[in-house]
Amino acid sequence: MNIKRTIAAAIVLSILLTALPALAAGKVELSFDCDPSTASIEVIGGKAYLGNYTVPGDGTYPFTATADGYMDYNGSFDVVDGKVYFNGAECGGNKIHIVMSKQLYPVLITKNPQNMTLNVTDSLGNPVSDTANLPAGTYLYTAFADGYESAAGKFAVENAPAVVNITLKAIAKTMPTTSGIGALALLPANIAGEYYSAPTGSPGELVSLYLPVINNGEPLTDITIEPIISNNVEEFPFAADAANYGLRLPDLGTGAWAVAQYMLKISPYATNGVKTVQFRAIYRENGVLRDSTLSASVTIVNGYEAPQETLHTAPKLMVSGYAVNLDTIYAGDDFTLTVFVKNTSASASAVNITGALTLDPSALMAALGRSDTGYAAKIAPGDTAEIVYDLTAMPDIQGNAQIAIKLEYEDKENTAASVTQTITLPIKQRMRISVDQPEIFAEGAAEGDYIAVSLPIVNKGKTKAYNVEVKLESEKLSMSESYYGGDILPGAKQSAEFQLLCLNGGAADGMLTVSFEDAEGNIYEQNVPIQVDIAESISIPAAAYTEAEQPQEKPEAFPIWIAAAGAAAVIAVAAALIIKKGRSNAAK
Repeated sequence: MNIKRTIAAAIVLSILLTALPALAAGKVELSFDCDPSTASIEVIGGKAYLGNYTVPGDGTYPFTATADGYMDYNGSFDVVDGKVYFNGAECGGNKIHIVMSKQLYPVLITKNPQNMTLNVTDSLGNPVSDTANLPAGTYLYTAFADGYESAAGKFAVENAPAVVNITLKAIAKTMPTTSGIGALALLPANIAGEYYSAPTGSPGELVSLYLPVINNGEPLTDITIEPIISNNVEEFPFAADAANYGLRLPDLGTGAWAVAQYMLKISPYATNGVKTVQFRAIYRENGVLRDSTLSASVTIVNGYEAPQETLHTAPKLMVSGYAVNLDTIYAGDDFTLTVFVKNTSASASAVNITGALTLDPSALMAALGRSDTGYAAKIAPGDTAEIVYDLTAMPDIQGNAQIAIKLEYEDKENTAASVTQTITLPIKQRMRISVDQPEIFAEGAAEGDYIAVSLPIVNKGKTKAYNVEVKLESEKLSMSESYYGGDILPGAKQSAEFQLLCLNGGAADGMLTVSFEDAEGNIYEQNVPIQVDIAESISIPAAAYTEAEQPQEKPEAFPIWIAAAGAAAVIAVAAALIIKKGRSNAAK
């Protein structure tokens, strides 16, 4: 019993000593960058410390962020070798950035009339499309509908469901008004009894423009007509030399008509042809303010003709492509970038061309002792020049690098010009997977036995290794199925644990192949040779003798196995006597 207790205590002590490094691992300190900044954060398994948080070591830690007016944010982060990872990416400075969503509350807006047009914005004037669910705050609205007075106002959502009632005031009407294009229209010539012809004139001349109108609707009052003035001489071919072109017409009953006459001076820049001039009429129909758009024509002769200018042809440069001297650019590499600059002009040369690169300092830098600006003396029309740069990819870059290239150049008349274009360089992190020598547990293994193998795999790179797999090639060893280890994070270690079947005895050689992929799906392999000594099965063939070769009978020797069995029995009896005597003494 004492022996069993001693063995159990030793096992417990061994387990505690094995777990001791993990318990003694250093704490990791981290912080949160939260929007809103007023959020309270609780880390499961961590402790708050002077505004930051500490966790005991590597592992996965859930956390919850809460804030008034925002929905709770539940997430988790990983700590690997003292570095913090959130959503699969390493957090710089161990700072985790989260953005919380505002709490939404149901809002019921009742409209009277229901066909009103309602526009809602937040307090900053940003349009709100979904008014059924809104965060707490103040909202502005405008509402309008035919036959109702427009309205503007505001309402508030205060951390609870809200009901908003919007009612428009109907416009009082004594009689109906004309719908569609308006009551006031151009008068047909057969009603007027005479034909008002379009005027004809040259630039600088005064012309009389007549605009006969008729009331096709209800009685009209407060009638004003004015031309729609434009800086475009094709739309308004007159010199705008008056402060106000509005004309007042008498009130018109239903079917009544009148003529508006304008004396206008043709613009010196009016070109030849028939020009259509737009007029706007504003009036009240049964007291309701309405408007109509009318038009009249004028013919311009001997119009202005712009002098023919001799166009100056300028060179036009563009980045037509680029090349690098490496098949693949890895983080930390020095490489040469060649930019191809083409002059697309058919007749003008570009001279004194400089190409300045704008580099993201976290991704690229000019090589030591080299410049980020290149030069080309001249590019003839249609030709292409090369500008060469020596660059260095930063060790920590992840993904593509954007480069802005600003080309500044001159033409033969020293007229300066510039253009900026952007190119993208794909840059990868090297896969740095280290496979150590395997630990093979094969002591006493024989044919048909399984042996255990532990193969350490370490990711020493700065990018994740995907789909880690181990396979075996051997004539004397067999693997029931390949080992699949999933993904290995940067800086992480994984031990591939699997068993091999011993097929034949003797020295067994084999090759373990560790394969993995990068983020683009490219497959990498590393080979690890193994050798195991396997005990061979012993088989004793039956002896065959001919009658003439029968051996002479000899006195039988005392069988060795009988002697061994006797010796074992003697030892067992002696041990039993010693134990019995010890118990007897203990009883005394």
